[in-house]
Amino acid sequence: HDLEELGSLCVRLEPVLDLPLRDVGWLTQYAWLSRYPGESSEPNLEEALEVLDKARRAFDAVRSLLPRGAGAEV
Repeated sequence: HDLEELGSLCVRLEPVLDLPLRDVGWLTQYAWLSRYPGESSEPNLEEALEVLDKARRAFDAVRSLLPRGAGAEV
């Protein structure tokens, strides 16, 4: 669940992903933030839109390198 580590591994395989994946590390908190009990706060709309935009850009960058037809349409 460590997107920074996964991003680093991807960049080693495909250096062109350096810029699109550079900011994904801080998205890791959203993988566990709401899964565990305790005091977790929902992101406000501005933060949620920023997170979604960064995740989309990272996803699109990785997906653009896959062979055509390698994944389901999202």
